Amino acid sequence: MTDINLFGRWSEQEVTRLRHAVAEGLRGDALAALFPDRTPGAIEAKRLLVTKTPAQLAARLSRRRPRKSDWTEEEDAILIAGLDAGLSLEALQARLPGRNGAGINRRRWIVGLSDERREQIKLARRGEHKKPDPVPYHAAPIIVPEAVIEERDRRLLAQDRQALVARMMGDPPPGYSALDSRSLQSA
Repeated sequence: MTDINLFGRWSEQEVTRLRHAVAEGLRGDALAALFPDRTPGAIEAKRLLVTKTPAQLAARLSRRRPRKSDWTEEEDAILIAGLDAGLSLEALQARLPGRNGAGINRRRWIVGLSDERREQIKLARRGEHKKPDPVPYHAAPIIVPEAVIEERDRRLLAQDRQALVARMMGDPPPGYSALDSRSLQSA
């Protein structure tokens, strides 16, 4: 059985092999040869993590902001009240600590949707969605004057006639160069 993980996670065997290779001083192509099923970027990223001390990793992780994903009902209520009051994005950010402008904008769009459309979005995220009913589109018929249609037909007939005469004479049709004539003869 191989130690290849198709979902991208590194097995303990791969990490151990990488640690030994890094300790021997291998880099770049030499490491890539040891892990043919890994991209160079994945190898380099894992190498950086493996070579860091636990203190360095802890410091790196402490700099990350915790991600706040799910909106609470209280936050939605604050957002809706702020939108009704016409507050700016900056004012909404001040009232919603831990939420950035992009997240507030995204949520503002979702909160403004109908309940039915919001449910469709939830189902789509879970992969259980059905296609929403198409918006009826009633285009007004395009009315083209008869004279314009006749002029177009006359121009197309003239072009067809020129192409037919050129083909009978062995010349390329109008719009083609003489260099293209060989490919036209084979057609």
